[in-house]
This record gives sequence, C-alpha cells and structure tokens, in this order.
Amino acid sequence: MRVGAGETVRNSSPGDAVLRQCQLQPCERRSRPGRTAQGVPDRLSALWAAALSTCCDDVSQHRALPWSAPYQKKGAGDASVDRLNGCRAVHRAGPPMQAEQTGERSNVTPVRHYESGPMNVAYIVGSFPHVSETFIVNQIVGMAARGHDVHVFTTVPTVIGGIPTGVQRYRLLEHTHSLYGPRNPFIRPIKVTGLMISQGWRVPRLVLRALNVMRYGRVAASLGLLIAGLTLLRQQRTHAYDVIHCQFGTYGEAALRLREIGAITGRLVTSFRGFDATKYLRTNPHAYDALFRTGDLFLPVSQSLADRLVATGCVRAKIVVLHSGIECGKFRYIERRLIEGEPVRILMIGRLTEKKGIVYAIQAVARVIASGRNLSFTIVGEGPLRAELQRLIEELGVSESVKLIGWRTHEEVVGLIESAHVLLAPSVTGTDGDEEGIPNSVKEAMATGMPVVSTSHGGIPELVEDGVSGYLVAERDVEAMADRLRQLIDRPQAWAAMGRAARMRVLAEFDTEKLNDELERLYVALVEKSK
Repeated sequence: MRVGAGETVRNSSPGDAVLRQCQLQPCERRSRPGRTAQGVPDRLSALWAAALSTCCDDVSQHRALPWSAPYQKKGAGDASVDRLNGCRAVHRAGPPMQAEQTGERSNVTPVRHYESGPMNVAYIVGSFPHVSETFIVNQIVGMAARGHDVHVFTTVPTVIGGIPTGVQRYRLLEHTHSLYGPRNPFIRPIKVTGLMISQGWRVPRLVLRALNVMRYGRVAASLGLLIAGLTLLRQQRTHAYDVIHCQFGTYGEAALRLREIGAITGRLVTSFRGFDATKYLRTNPHAYDALFRTGDLFLPVSQSLADRLVATGCVRAKIVVLHSGIECGKFRYIERRLIEGEPVRILMIGRLTEKKGIVYAIQAVARVIASGRNLSFTIVGEGPLRAELQRLIEELGVSESVKLIGWRTHEEVVGLIESAHVLLAPSVTGTDGDEEGIPNSVKEAMATGMPVVSTSHGGIPELVEDGVSGYLVAERDVEAMADRLRQLIDRPQAWAAMGRAARMRVLAEFDTEKLNDELERLYVALVEKSK
C-alpha cells in the first residue's frame, strides 16, 4: 500500500483490498468550507469560492490525492544527504491566510477537499494529550491539519505533560470531551441530571439500554455508559461522525457498547498497539469477539500484532498494518564518530517495567565493562522497577558507568539521542504476556542515524534489520547482547553505514506525515463504502 513518494509499507495487500472494495474514484474539489489552522469555519461562501478557485488554478501548490495520480520518485542523482534529511520537506506550507496573518512560516499540511467535503472524525483515547503518546497526538493533529473536523473523547479526564504546538494551533482542547464524566460521587449525579435534561428525554430507549446492568455490568451501574452515550449523542447531533477511531483495542470495546445502545453511528476503526493484543488477550481471550464481528477496520502497528489478531479470530481482510509514525523533521541526521579517548555513550529510553528488559541490558553492559571497554550507559525513564534496578547496578559494581536519570522531557530526550553513539533496546515478553509493538524510542534514535542493539521481539524486526541498521539478539540473551555491544564498540567505523541505513528505513516507513496520508486514505475508503 502506498504511503508516500516512491515509498511502500510492507503487508500492503489487505489495505489495497479495502480500497478496491470501495471502488474509489478520483475526488473533485468542492466548495464546502473546512477548518482553518485556527479551527474557525469560513462562513463567507463567496470568499471561499474565490480562494478555492485560486488554489485550483495552481495545481502545483497541492499534492495529488494518493489514488488519483502516480507517485513521483526521486531522481537517481539526488544527493544522499538530501535523502537522509529529506524528511524535513514533508512539513509543507500551510494555508496562505495563516501565513499572512502570523507572518510565520507554517508547516501545516494544506486542507484537502473530497466529494463530500471534510470528514467528521471522533477519536476515543485515554488522556489527551499524553506526553508518552506522541504517536496518537501526531495522528489526531495530522487529521486536523488536513482539514477534517476532529473531536477527541477521553476516558481519563486529565492532561499528562505539556500541550503540544499542534494541539494549540488547532485548538483541539476546545474539541476534547470527557467521555465518562467526573469521578467524584457527589458531582456525578449532577452531571447525569444535566445530560438527562438536555439530551436524555429525547432518547428514552438509549437511556434504558445504557442502564442495563445485566448486560453491561459495572459500567452501567456506575452511570458511566449513560454519561458516555449522552455525551457522544450531544456532539453527534451537530457533527454526525463519519469515523470513530479507537486508539487502543480496549477502547474499541467501549465504542462497541456505545454503538449497541445507539449513541454513535459511523465507521468503527480500532488501533492495536501492544498490550491490548497481547497481555489483555491473554487474560481475556474472547474480549474482542463481538468487536471483530462488527468493527469495520483494525489497524495493528506491526505485522506481529496483526498475526495475533488473526489467531484470535479477526478476519484478515479487515486488517491493515499501519505503523505508528514519528515527526522525522524533528530529528536531524548525525553521523556518529568516536573521538579518541572518549567513552562510547550507550543510551536506553523507556519505562522501567519488565517488558523493557532493562535487567538484561544492565547485566550485558556490566559484562562489557568487565572486558575492559570504555563506555557509559544512561537509562532514561521512570517506573516501578527503579529501586530494584538501582540495587542491581550497585551489586554489579557499575555505578560509575551506569546511570538511571529518571524522566526527561521529549526535548531533553532528543538531546540525549543526538549525543549518544548506540541505542540499546532489549525488549522482552513479560511474564504476564505483555509485549511491545514497535518502540518509538528506537524509531527516533534510528532517525538520527544511530545504530541499535535490540531483540527479536514483537514488531522490532520490522524496523531494525539485523546486521544492516543494527543488531538483533534473542530475548534475555545477555551474552549475545554483550557480544554485539563489544562488536560495535570495537568497530566505530561501521557506525556511519548502519546509521545511514537506519535513517533511510525510518524515512521510508515510519514518517508520520506519510502514515497520516495513508490513514486519511483509509478513512475516505470507509466513508465512500458506506454511501
């Protein structure tokens, strides 16, 4: 399946099949107004028509729709540095009005217009925005940037971390709604009363279904399902969502309940990102049976997760592998070199949990230090295993070289990535069955041209090519990990070639702009199919 200029994503046939079923035709630009970068509708139809005419006169300023024209490949004479840093070019100039008003160079994708105008898309997430879920934020911002009417429904009414620029630019917090309402037992009845007065009396059957404790259990007894149903219904009265996209499999379950009680319509899309297709299914093997039967599209972030879904009963024709992307333009390519006498700087990024395999990383690094190599090992992140890991570091006598530095902002993490030589990512399957999809920290490090030592775990082999962009070892194989680290430390002249291969792999398959183009195309396919 095509995702960008001259690039393809592996395992594309299911997505192509979805598009073929929809029999899409090239879409014409119509005169329905979309949202500007500030989120304000243009209500003056005459001005809109003039602007539309202007933009259509100069077709060169707008990219062809993905299915309406062949892609142009780079010429063979393009410089390699352009290819390695070409990711910055995907951040295209925004709408002319915004640039004129702010005087700033915009990196917003121009609004596109389909036969029926911009789509109404609802996202069901945990908290929004979440500092450790930039891949979700980028996806939602990407759809707003493409001119679609985006609303976010949170199951956790908190903001974790700062407010990203894109969220501010499109005023997405103004379009973010708490799905289950306040948790305070005294305020909750007030919320329900307000919703019943404004919405509930219109839909008595929905109210009765939402209160069916025998069918829906605790979520009905707590009034959570009723609050969620009336909240969504209130928004749908003015927006009529074309697509409801659940960002984890567990939220797909919630959306299915909301569809059953009549609170939502539209096509149901569900992403699977790791624990929701591994750990959760291990303890709830039939949790998604109904979702697999009635859901419209499933988007696992790796082929390994796709295989899990098929093994659990999902029809393969409903599955498209859509990787989580990163903003490649934020990561500049740096050719790694070792200055004589300086230590090799090894970096690891992730929550301090079992599935990150940090215990094995520390043990492997300790063996490399014992062999006389000069290195430092920095571990970024917080989590429940911090005290245990600190004890292990002290027991192995490597406190001078191995440091747990705790949580850091994303900007600080990028700085650490740019100054490191090698990334270590020893992910393992947890004893509870929890697995990774494809860690974003590995993508970000590879985007800067850093070689990686990782494990053949989850979707990591879909990103790291053993012996080309890094090394892969078996899970929990401490000696093999130590051996690969020694090879990289002893051969710094190999870093540049591995780093270039790493950068090219991320540019080709994990750039968020290309992946958002593909997601948009899948949305349009579903909407057209429903007509």
